[in-house]
Amino acid sequence: MQSVKRRPVWVLMAILLAAAVFSGCAKRGVDASVPAPGPSYAQSEIENALSGSVQEALALFEKQQESADGAAQNFPKTSVSAAAPEAEQSPEPTPTPTIPQVSSQMPYMIVIYIGSQRVVVYQKDADGAYTVPARVFTVSTGLGSNTILGQYKIQSRWRWLPMHGIYCQYVTQWSGNYLFHSVMYSQTDPSTMDRSAYNRLGSKASAGCIRMTVRDAKWIYDNCGRGTYVITTNDSCPPGTPGSSGVPPLTLDVRWDPTDPDPRNPYITGLPTPTPAPEPTPAPEPTPVPSPSEEPTPVPSETPSPSEEPTPVPSEAPTPTPAPTPTPAPPEPSPGAEN
Repeated sequence: MQSVKRRPVWVLMAILLAAAVFSGCAKRGVDASVPAPGPSYAQSEIENALSGSVQEALALFEKQQESADGAAQNFPKTSVSAAAPEAEQSPEPTPTPTIPQVSSQMPYMIVIYIGSQRVVVYQKDADGAYTVPARVFTVSTGLGSNTILGQYKIQSRWRWLPMHGIYCQYVTQWSGNYLFHSVMYSQTDPSTMDRSAYNRLGSKASAGCIRMTVRDAKWIYDNCGRGTYVITTNDSCPPGTPGSSGVPPLTLDVRWDPTDPDPRNPYITGLPTPTPAPEPTPAPEPTPVPSPSEEPTPVPSETPSPSEEPTPVPSEAPTPTPAPTPTPAPPEPSPGAEN
């Protein structure tokens, strides 16, 4: 389908000039057969109007131009070629995270990478820069933007720390109320851990502190002294960072952190700590009715034999003095005998 071709402005100027020249020539007796210069537009109608004034020629041109414009507007839309789509702009490349640096004599520098929920402990390379990862820990940072950004230093430490009715192990302070610590416990007892908080390690979960496994919190507690730099950033770990020490799954039905080095930990002993079941209240036993016992036949007590009274030993009677034997009287002489 043909498209409407509009004449440029110079065509109008040429027509007006030709009309003016022809009109002047006609009035002066000049031969009108001399063709006007330039191309013609609606040649037959314009030639018929050349005997008129220049204004008539201009009005005719404007009429033809309006007709051409109307025809162009009435063309089907399919005749107009669609504009080529603009090329999509490629997004700007994300800058590669770099390891922040500090000037310090401490053996370690700690960086908290909120973007990947990791804590990397760097030690110095041969040039004295903190570029060598010594430890990589999986953590939980603050929900939203609760974990502050910036550069801080380790301050104080606590073995157990109470916090609003809960307790945490191996607590290391790095700015005010912002701490490294284990997940929460209901008591200062390693067998009372919050299992749900442990299972959220690796995602944002805290009010701003950095939650860790007991093993990882204890490592910082034991090895990173006062003055160690702590840097927090929204970046992710730089490329080439080793994997973290991991978060062992809770495979036992107990409330212990599997990484807790406590020798009572059932993940170490291999035996789950039994939960003491409440002892059932014994049902009251009926009081037995005693059957009447047979009265024993009284055995008469043996009459004690009278004890023998000791026979009194008679005291030896004194020997009686013998009475003197009476001297017998001489016999009476027989009557009539004489001496």
